Amino acid sequence: MMVAMQVEGNGPAGAAQRAREAQRLPTITGWTRLLLLDVRDVDLEAQTFVADVDIQVRCPGLRARLSALYGADACSEALGSWPMQWRLDQRLWIRNAVEEVSTERWFDVSKEAFRLRFVGKLSARCRHEDFPFDAFKLPVEVSLTVPVHQVQLELEDSRVLLRLDAPVRSLLDVSPVMVHSVCHSDPDESASRVEYPVLTALLAVRRKSAFFVWNSIVPALFMTALAGCAACLAVESIDPRLDLALALLMALVGFKQGQKTQLPVLPYNTLLDVSVIVQYVGLVAACLISVLSLMRACNPLSAASLVGWHVALAGPCAAADVLSSLTGWHGCEERGWGLPHDGSTSSPSHPFPRDAALTDPGCDNIAQASRTDGLLWVMWGAVMFGAHLHILLSAIMSRAATLLAPEWALIKLCRTHQADVEALVAASRPDEEADPATLTPVPSQAVARPDRSGCSSSGASTSAGSATPSAAGSLASATTSTTCSTTWPCS
Repeated sequence: MMVAMQVEGNGPAGAAQRAREAQRLPTITGWTRLLLLDVRDVDLEAQTFVADVDIQVRCPGLRARLSALYGADACSEALGSWPMQWRLDQRLWIRNAVEEVSTERWFDVSKEAFRLRFVGKLSARCRHEDFPFDAFKLPVEVSLTVPVHQVQLELEDSRVLLRLDAPVRSLLDVSPVMVHSVCHSDPDESASRVEYPVLTALLAVRRKSAFFVWNSIVPALFMTALAGCAACLAVESIDPRLDLALALLMALVGFKQGQKTQLPVLPYNTLLDVSVIVQYVGLVAACLISVLSLMRACNPLSAASLVGWHVALAGPCAAADVLSSLTGWHGCEERGWGLPHDGSTSSPSHPFPRDAALTDPGCDNIAQASRTDGLLWVMWGAVMFGAHLHILLSAIMSRAATLLAPEWALIKLCRTHQADVEALVAASRPDEEADPATLTPVPSQAVARPDRSGCSSSGASTSAGSATPSAAGSLASATTSTTCSTTWPCS
């Protein structure tokens, strides 16, 4: 799109002279209207979205400028008489376009209006550290490859989204309010440092976090809370503790694999990833506390003897019990391999008690182990509570930051004065079947004029009459980079 356009003239000297004269002429204001006719296929992982964008630029005074620069003959109604320098429909382009599906261009010489209809994939810049409580913007950057001393873009009118894809509505809270900003920059960042006007429409988007809260966060928290129930079991109950913690850990792993398709694949950890990691660490710590408590209660020799006697006694007795149930032969008791059926803790066949680990001299510190176990569980609960509190505060701060942003303040203002703008919306919104080229411009009463030294934003409120100045004034006092207007229809 950055094709050098040569100004018609008689030689290089004449072109240079006309260029100097063009810089002395008043700057033309291009009143721009940007409509998002359709938004679909929002891919937050690839950071792209598909949109149908309709851009209309009206340049009152262009004929007078051309007449002063080239003469009256250059301003005839014929298409061929227009210099390529001022074919603005050929100079409009989408800066963040990734893939082009279709592009249509029109211009009306009599109305001094130009139009670009673009359908394709656009790039976005999204960060998801606060997933699933994140909010972001989908930009549409329109550039005009005419220097700013000749043409400047100004926002004339803004419209709501006419259509929104169903999957987008189910997962994302897309606001109908768009914050427009007009900047001056070099689209190609060339060495010429020529400044071109750039119009950016930021579509505010916020993720609907209820799905991920009830299907990812709450079940993981419930599993970790169940792991804390192991603190109610005695120190010597090693089997129930380990069974509970390991079962919950395996359930969390399976649950994470089941939810994998619903989560974005990103090169960095999001808030939800941190939450799941905390659950993993909590369950592994519950297993370690159970093992450490048993080691504190019994020395390794006694613990090894306990395990050895359980294995030695369980093997023959299990086989003998199966044989006795089949043949009626009670060989386990007659040969002294098992324990008597009267419930006593010893047998003539072996001198070791049934609870050897609890009566061994090496296990006489059960009370101390119980206190240590309780202290470890208290520390575990404090660490888990602090980690979850940090995650909760991060989510609250993220949502508060988005709600206090200027575009979300405009959304709130839009909803507050919804009744005041219904007539304005009904009068200014076209039918979906209507051609956007036939829309009648509605100039704003207050439009931010761009400064050549930087960027300026132009926002809008939603009420008409006496209700708008107070609301817009309160918003303008809170945000200095946003200028409110009185013709911002939203629904």
